[in-house]
Amino acid sequence: MWKNEWGDKISFSHGTIHSKGVRTLINPIVDYQIDYSYANTSGRIIVVTIVPGSQKILLCNIYAPNIQRNQLEFMQELNNCIIDKTELTALIVGGDWNCTLSRKDKIGRTAWKPSNYSNHGHV
Repeated sequence: MWKNEWGDKISFSHGTIHSKGVRTLINPIVDYQIDYSYANTSGRIIVVTIVPGSQKILLCNIYAPNIQRNQLEFMQELNNCIIDKTELTALIVGGDWNCTLSRKDKIGRTAWKPSNYSNHGHV
């Protein structure tokens, strides 16, 4: 956990200078305690459990790999980060899942390919 010059609390997981890296910024006017935090070493997952009042809220920010062979391992690590948090009031997961569900979703120079999480070519 780090505070910037304005007092904002920031949790982060560094990637490299070329890829990855996630962070979560929490507004300093929100009154809360941090119950738990985790940042993986690869810069793809940050998890922070905050307690504003009597609620426990897990905030999770992710940057999933776009290489298919790394996606299953990433999903298993993400699952392990949140599966045992049964005392939570809410779970909020955001970020870049790095997957296209169909050809219609793909924009750019790289051709669309089905992945573990796509519809395997069905539109």
